[in-house]
Amino acid sequence: SRYLLKDFDQAARDLYTVTQLDPDYDRAWANLALVYAHKGWYADAVDTLAKVADEPAAFNDVGYIALERGDLEAAAELLAEAIRLSPVYFQTAQKNLEVVRARMGGSIRLFDSHDSEINDLISSSSTSMVADER
Repeated sequence: SRYLLKDFDQAARDLYTVTQLDPDYDRAWANLALVYAHKGWYADAVDTLAKVADEPAAFNDVGYIALERGDLEAAAELLAEAIRLSPVYFQTAQKNLEVVRARMGGSIRLFDSHDSEINDLISSSSTSMVADER
């Protein structure tokens, strides 16, 4: 409820308490990570989400929230890391990165031409968040 009301400070306290009471409660860890991302604590968000999701998905989901917050540079870095870490094509992260590029007016270039093979090393995840291109 506090998360939905955007009371991220209290949501973080409540969710942290839940994770201490029940360290195996994956949903509490995931929600705590989302709160951290909404506060702009991206590294903490990725670390927390990686407790219950694979690392590329954690970077994608936190990157998606950075994108939604308008933090385009952080979003680009997080999404590029999701792509780099993934062992197969990560379609969701690619789509999110394209939204970031579009919103930045195509002004970012994350990979040099010699890094083009990274596109072959990216994976899709049905649980990862994906941005629309509004």
